Amino acid sequence: MNETLKNIMARRSILHSIRKNNLLALTILLVVSCCKSSDNDYSALGLRWSLELPHGSSLGICWEGAMIMPMFDNVLVAHTTLHDDWDEPWTIADNRLCGINIVNKTVEWLYPKTEDITVDIMFNSLGYHSGRVFVVRYEEKDNNDDDSAEYNTVAALDIVSGEELWRFKERTYEWTRFAEGIVGQGDYCYFVNDGQRVYKTNIQTGETELFYSSGEWRIANTPYFLTDGRIAILCYDWNGDPTDSMLLVINPLTKEVEKRTTMPKVEGSDRSLAAINKGNILYCYIADYNFAYDIDNEKILWECWTPGCDNAMDLLLRDGILYKAGDSWTYALDAKTGAPLYDYPELGADRVTIDNGKVYFVASYGTLYIMNLKDGRILSATECPGYGTYFFGSYPTIYDNKLYIMGGTQLHCYKI
Repeated sequence: MNETLKNIMARRSILHSIRKNNLLALTILLVVSCCKSSDNDYSALGLRWSLELPHGSSLGICWEGAMIMPMFDNVLVAHTTLHDDWDEPWTIADNRLCGINIVNKTVEWLYPKTEDITVDIMFNSLGYHSGRVFVVRYEEKDNNDDDSAEYNTVAALDIVSGEELWRFKERTYEWTRFAEGIVGQGDYCYFVNDGQRVYKTNIQTGETELFYSSGEWRIANTPYFLTDGRIAILCYDWNGDPTDSMLLVINPLTKEVEKRTTMPKVEGSDRSLAAINKGNILYCYIADYNFAYDIDNEKILWECWTPGCDNAMDLLLRDGILYKAGDSWTYALDAKTGAPLYDYPELGADRVTIDNGKVYFVASYGTLYIMNLKDGRILSATECPGYGTYFFGSYPTIYDNKLYIMGGTQLHCYKI
């Protein structure tokens, strides 16, 4: 028995012991297991059209793909990149955004408009879309002989015209963390730079100010809005005890920290600290430990473990179900109790979109799946063309009964 299979069997054993007192969860798991056995019966989506997008000759990868692609007035924003060799992924790609008219199937604009800006690896997957304005974050490089300077850049674009409305650029000394994107409400958005500073920007004017600095602590996530308008931020101790983490609640008007709460300590070297917010309840995971936290009462509502899913790519909450997608294991949990509903130990769910009770996700090897969110039944499996051994593309975007997704340098449109 090879080591991979041994690990899977060991994790299954742990999971089964966790669930031994939950007959309902076990019953659903058995039903889902039956569904998994009929892989060859899955129907495939019908491809309506594909469009090759402009790209350069440099090779690289899109590490986490584009966000759910913003759209306005039939113009969809996508981006393109190339990948050649998985063993050498950290190369620079020509990573320009493309404005695509999905009716005429034409490229309306490119951003940046010239190659004077060298964009490194990716446009961050967490942007902010409000009407015609799309705020995007990316890494920017200046190459001067042997000296290379990296910048964290945030820019606002007009989706229809591709015009850059404003740009904020600041030197960065730390690689952009995947969880640190952009979050917004109305005319204001917030983003993190260097894992220590939170900025607040007016998306109409581009006026940017420092909102919060964490000092020696590292900010683990994009800020979260609470129901009363306050902002929650998760931090962890970067230089001291890496298992120490805390929750900060900040008044957006005074910028004062109104509450500091210590989060549960979890041992382990492979750590991720991420969360999503619903009302004033924070659903959080640290590695493969998960919990729901009542911010107002400073109380853990439930906790559970998801063995094998400590490196989650997405954590989503829909219809009372917490969907945790890792690169090799996927779980669905009851958001009220934390009880596991179903899981897929052999199927990693990368780039997940949930829409109208269905889960749309791409596995790392390039298969686009549609799953019933409630019971985990896989409804469809479609091979999505990409570039290279691994699939590199976007999150699925659902619009007007069609599914749009980037695969390599092509935009694909499927009928659903």
